[in-house]
Amino acid sequence: MRVSPSEIADRVRRSSDSGSPKYFMAVRANVDKLMQIKQLEESFSARFFFEARLKGGLAERFLRRTARNCLEEPTDESPKPKVWMDYKDGSSVVKMSWVIAGEFAEKLELKSFPFDCQELSVTLCLGVPCLAGKEQVCFQRPDEDESKVILNVFSLQNSWMRPERVFLKFDWTDKDKNWQGHQFPTVKISVYLQRKYGFYIWNVVLPMFLIASMSACSMSIHIDKVADRLSATLTLVLTAVAYKYITAQMVPTIGYNTWLDKYVLACFWFLVVIVLENCVAGRFDEQTESSWFMFIGIMFILTNIGFAIWAWILVAQATTQAKEGPGAQACCEGCLAELSDDMAGDALCEC
Repeated sequence: MRVSPSEIADRVRRSSDSGSPKYFMAVRANVDKLMQIKQLEESFSARFFFEARLKGGLAERFLRRTARNCLEEPTDESPKPKVWMDYKDGSSVVKMSWVIAGEFAEKLELKSFPFDCQELSVTLCLGVPCLAGKEQVCFQRPDEDESKVILNVFSLQNSWMRPERVFLKFDWTDKDKNWQGHQFPTVKISVYLQRKYGFYIWNVVLPMFLIASMSACSMSIHIDKVADRLSATLTLVLTAVAYKYITAQMVPTIGYNTWLDKYVLACFWFLVVIVLENCVAGRFDEQTESSWFMFIGIMFILTNIGFAIWAWILVAQATTQAKEGPGAQACCEGCLAELSDDMAGDALCEC
């Protein structure tokens, strides 16, 4: 549910009249390093720079207390947040900066693998609960998009495309997961990386296509020599099984098949059909067998065309996602807590 600016302004006025201080926090984030993506462990190593700005001298006390509520050492490489005051255009601006580095867990969506686009994100939660009559935080975007992808170190260029934008999502924690029923403001920092799929095309897809295609060579063996036909075809089946094992090692243990899994399985099942055809070929004459082989060949070609179109669509979707991120519905212009006497607070701008 998206709230109009006039409604937000009205709620800010009403909440300010209640006496509870409201702080409008402008947020930006930079991605400085992306060192590693551990696909099997579903984690990545990165370094982010986070900055929050509040106008007015009274905000300094609030930000310093917020910084103290953060962990002493969030990661091995991340120091505590730093708070200082700056002056701009005749007014004081209090800034809190935080360099966040380490290894972070990330659930990977691999249904489109290897034509996928992965979101790598870090979620920060400020230790300021949304309580009636207390200090409240409203997240704001700066007038200009100041979040950038700097990437002084990008060790993934051989297998991933360089991300183009940093996306921020403002939200609240689930009050049902807090024993006091409190909600806390969160900021999700995300970048989207599109995978380079050339390695998988040349090393898995093309060999599997050729292996399945070579099963047609059994037609050159006379129809009466079933054992020789089966010997040649079953050798190809064993090779296909080996490739299926290889693809299983490329992804973590997941409960669904990726695009690559489905293609390898499709080629494997075509080999199984050829094996069954070889077993019963002796019961048909050569003309009937040729018709069956023609039918199987046409189905194999159509299946590969279908997979190629599917892959093209997935690549287009991944390219769009890498440029546009989660879309307009996933990013709030600002989140503000609406207070009442019997609730901890609910977000007015939900994503």
